[in-house]
Amino acid sequence: MWRVENLGDPSEYGQLVEYVREWSELLTTGKRLTTPTRAERTNPAPNPEFEGVKARAGAKLAFLPTNTGSTYRNKKEEREAESATKTSAPLKVRKGNTDGGIEVLIEVTTNDELRVRARRCNMGDKTTIKELSEEVILKELKDSIVVWKTKYRHQGKTK
Repeated sequence: MWRVENLGDPSEYGQLVEYVREWSELLTTGKRLTTPTRAERTNPAPNPEFEGVKARAGAKLAFLPTNTGSTYRNKKEEREAESATKTSAPLKVRKGNTDGGIEVLIEVTTNDELRVRARRCNMGDKTTIKELSEEVILKELKDSIVVWKTKYRHQGKTK
């Protein structure tokens, strides 16, 4: 969905990972996103030979179920739910649905470059794309990377 290359020295990797993780937790609080979202720390193992990445960590912003996502019921499903309630029959549950999300990865490439990538995650065949929330996340991510580059980078280092 988005990527920025050559962010700085690979020695700043750990600092940038923590910055993005804290940013993701702050983003899920408040009313900035139209979809309820949970922040999770991720550490997907890179494959240097095939991906050109030797270090990777980040944060996942996972969309939580809503009535417009995987728990949405069409009219037929609503009638079945009402009938099931009246007859105490078990309700059909949709299986395998995920509600989507965005994973933000901080990576050190095999060329010793620091980069950030954002990609969709938790996707399934019936996942509803949450375009407004995705747009907000990407805009906030871009803005936060600019802030990191100008204010937080090199913090604590002598110039």
